[in-house]
Amino acid sequence: MDLHFTRHDATEEERVAVDSILGPPESGWRGGDRDERSRNSEIGGRELRNQRPMLLPVLHEVQSQIGWISHGALNYLCKRLGVPPAEAYGVASFYALFSLEKQPPTVFHVCDDIACKTLGADALCTQLETEFGTENTPNQTGTATWKRSPCLGLCERGPAVFCQNAGVGKQDFTLAPVDGNQILEALQEKLSPRRSPGGSNPQKGEAGLTLLTRVGVADPLSLDGYLAQGGYSA
Repeated sequence: MDLHFTRHDATEEERVAVDSILGPPESGWRGGDRDERSRNSEIGGRELRNQRPMLLPVLHEVQSQIGWISHGALNYLCKRLGVPPAEAYGVASFYALFSLEKQPPTVFHVCDDIACKTLGADALCTQLETEFGTENTPNQTGTATWKRSPCLGLCERGPAVFCQNAGVGKQDFTLAPVDGNQILEALQEKLSPRRSPGGSNPQKGEAGLTLLTRVGVADPLSLDGYLAQGGYSA
């Protein structure tokens, strides 16, 4: 198996991020220093395969600590996990919250998916483009930027923003609902935004449910019961 991704090496910080999840490398074949023993032998077919489910947690840790996933970091974590580089790259490039290009440590992911569009996301993005700059434009200090994002899972509180903060001890948080001025002030470092108050979504039997309003009320196996609760009224 070819575990060589590029000729880039991981930085010390990237190695620390990977090792914080996987522990220190046990041999030269897994990212450690090569010695005479590791040149000629290596245990771990089954043991190494058991590490593969750690791919996502390791990618998350590198993104969280470093702020992006470099070719060197991918190269190192592939060696540690025994994962083909093409597979790791495919996973890292699939998820919008992973970045394979260097970016500022603070990124505001502005949801412009369907639910948030209906609640003003397009106007919010237009305001950011007009008053700050196009997505991925860094602020004057290079510490923050914004970009459009697919659904953040906050459809009932849109328009929504996920703030991704890289670095040891830094925390990600959400702002929902949010207006453009909040993001602009944060990007211009005039305001340190705080996490939006959580607030629980309506639960069974509470007012405010729409799609799930019949849960626990209508018999899911009875069409007559569904009709009796207003089924098909739309």
